[in-house]
Amino acid sequence: MMELMRLDVQKFVDSFEREISALGPKYESGHLESHFGLNPTFLAAGNVFYFVTLAVLYLIMRNRAPLQLTNFMRAYNLSCVILAGAVCYGIIMNCIRYGFISYYGNGERMDARTEGGKHLLCFIWLYYIQKFWEFLDSFIFILRHKWNQLSFLHVYHHSSITIISFAYICLSGSGDVALGAFINSFIHVLMYSHYFLTTFKWSACLVAPVWYEHTGLHSGESLRKAKKKDTLVLVTALADTVVSLSMVEKHLQVKNLRMARPETLTETLGLQGGAVTSLGLINDKEHRVHVYFDRAMIAAGKVNDILVHPTSGNDITLAISAPALLSYVASCGHTAHLMDFDTGDVVDA
Repeated sequence: MMELMRLDVQKFVDSFEREISALGPKYESGHLESHFGLNPTFLAAGNVFYFVTLAVLYLIMRNRAPLQLTNFMRAYNLSCVILAGAVCYGIIMNCIRYGFISYYGNGERMDARTEGGKHLLCFIWLYYIQKFWEFLDSFIFILRHKWNQLSFLHVYHHSSITIISFAYICLSGSGDVALGAFINSFIHVLMYSHYFLTTFKWSACLVAPVWYEHTGLHSGESLRKAKKKDTLVLVTALADTVVSLSMVEKHLQVKNLRMARPETLTETLGLQGGAVTSLGLINDKEHRVHVYFDRAMIAAGKVNDILVHPTSGNDITLAISAPALLSYVASCGHTAHLMDFDTGDVVDA
């Protein structure tokens, strides 16, 4: 079985090498036009640049506040709409001028020595080069701390689509690529139009525009109580932050911080069971609760609002900026401890 797999892999490698070696004659004969970036060197360098930039941006941004990139995102999303729209337009015009039926399996439709092939290749090249431009999707996620969107599938898609597009154009070279490029570009017109509109907090809708609900930083809050001491701790952090209670215990010099009982929550903060919110600190007249905020959340909250629940329950979400939240906590007579849950460092607000 392993021997058969090795043979299959070797056949693939040999076939790929033959196709790559045939690129030179294709360019020399005029079958392919030497458009910018349409070569293996640019393809490899582009993907190396993508992964290196991802790593560098991550190292730079992981301990910094997220950036506000609204205007840049508007320009970027609009540029993607225009580029993808141009590809759709070019392929449609190619169909009208030179006929649609002759696309499938027809190598002449991508032959730059023919008028139709030269026209089609120009727009398929634009489709290919746009895939490198769309690397900015990933970079924007990092700069804005959208870690949940920077998934393996996202990175795999952006790196592999350049290789697939290159292979279709240079190694396959038939008109079949036009259909895939058109469908993908049409979807991208819709997708980036939606992204563009959401920067204005508008949703793309076929009937009428509708206002988006306010978006912000999702937080998680819990009230903890030490097992052998009457110490209460309110911990608030970003929803995807791994909260280390041992760091809080070390700072307070207590042990075994456990989830407080619902009756303790009601007695201390005037809240219903399961509806923990820092806004309930106004009811802690005796200042029994120690307040710990995720330092990364507070830093991010200077750019994007933090989403919290009101004291009435979990059926409503409020948006509040980090400075306003800290001011509220101080007005309730509490000191907010800002903890870095990576290092355990604590500073008072």
